[in-house]
Amino acid sequence: MHSNLSFTAIAFILSAAILSSCRNGDIRNISEGEIHYSITSTGSESTMSFDLMPRNLVVSFKRDRTLFSIKAPIGSSGITNLSVPEKNVFDTYVNILGIRYYYAGKPGETPPGMQMMENMEVISTGKTEEILGLLCHHAEVTLPMVPDTTFHIWYTRELDLNSANVATPFHQVDGVLISFFLYMGDNLFLFNAENIYSKDIPERTFRRRERYREIPRDEMESLIISIMNL
Repeated sequence: MHSNLSFTAIAFILSAAILSSCRNGDIRNISEGEIHYSITSTGSESTMSFDLMPRNLVVSFKRDRTLFSIKAPIGSSGITNLSVPEKNVFDTYVNILGIRYYYAGKPGETPPGMQMMENMEVISTGKTEEILGLLCHHAEVTLPMVPDTTFHIWYTRELDLNSANVATPFHQVDGVLISFFLYMGDNLFLFNAENIYSKDIPERTFRRRERYREIPRDEMESLIISIMNL
């Protein structure tokens, strides 16, 4: 099973090199905008209906601040990660059909629901490709909890976004992720950037959310895992 996952991941990630993009002009060195990723689940044991599976990730960024938003196609359900390093804010928000919870994380902490991503090893291969008009770098990733499997990521240093991964499992990667993967619960999700836009992002985007009930990490872990393993 692991070898099949590895082959699928390699084929998926490498396909990013030939993707075209609808973007606004030269996006190199922009410090404010959005990155839109497609989401593919592979090797998943989830019984979730395809119509309910999250299909897109939108990352809004402004200087060092980021907002990761994954939403289900139906209703207002979703998972959001807010990172505002200068205020030491690293929140995870979950909305399940209007029921709202959040967990206040710490810098460098693996986000809730991603235990399988802990203690990863990232090794740069020196390979580069132009993806979406940006020079991107390749790295191989191994996880102690997924032995005998090598995963592949691409990232760029041509966007002016520092601390891009401080609230993700990839905090050791020096660049903005273009193609990457996440284990959420027992399910493997592949993320591939399809569009990058230079646009003004309102300041309110990076404010802490109201009307969410704070819960401890272990409860958020269980909640996210249950969502992704429906």
